[in-house]
Amino acid sequence: MQKNTIHNSFLLKYLLSPLSKIILKLLGWKIKQSVPSDVPKYVLIVNPHTSAWDMLYALLFVFSKKLRVYIMLKSTAVKKLWKRLFLWAGIVPIDRKQANNRVQQIIDFFNQEKEFGIMIAPGGTRAKVKRWKTGFYYIAKGANIPIALGYGNYKKKELGILSVFYPTNDLEKDIKDIQEIYRKANITGKHPEKQLV
Repeated sequence: MQKNTIHNSFLLKYLLSPLSKIILKLLGWKIKQSVPSDVPKYVLIVNPHTSAWDMLYALLFVFSKKLRVYIMLKSTAVKKLWKRLFLWAGIVPIDRKQANNRVQQIIDFFNQEKEFGIMIAPGGTRAKVKRWKTGFYYIAKGANIPIALGYGNYKKKELGILSVFYPTNDLEKDIKDIQEIYRKANITGKHPEKQLV
């Protein structure tokens, strides 16, 4: 992953952060809660993910709070012409054929950094899915860091973090527990019919 990104440029502090706050306010969105300040490293999952708009709002959230968060995106969406710009913006292209290797690379990166987050949509796609992909969980487990449960509620126009979840040694139970937290929060995605939880 690229170290020299938008996150360590003056643009974030002096332009993107205030601009993101203004855009969210004009669009009627509110930020309810961010990642706790005593959690320097985390995997930020975005759920529900039913629209391309989800990532835009997630970026506005990240920029407005000045969070150093990289975004995992399928490599086919990172066009060659724009690759350098994408990398500078903190996009991590993921080749799904080599997912295991990428998980270890991200774990290694976490082990080298003091403050850092990575954003992942556990559904892996905007279409309705029956199961979440588990890469986010293995990254958190391998790097010994928590999972921040991010959300965008289109019904209430709210963005935020529901809670911070610390993985145990039981993947199946942990995934069910995380999904139950989302269910109880009663969050509405842009296309509710595509939501798993």
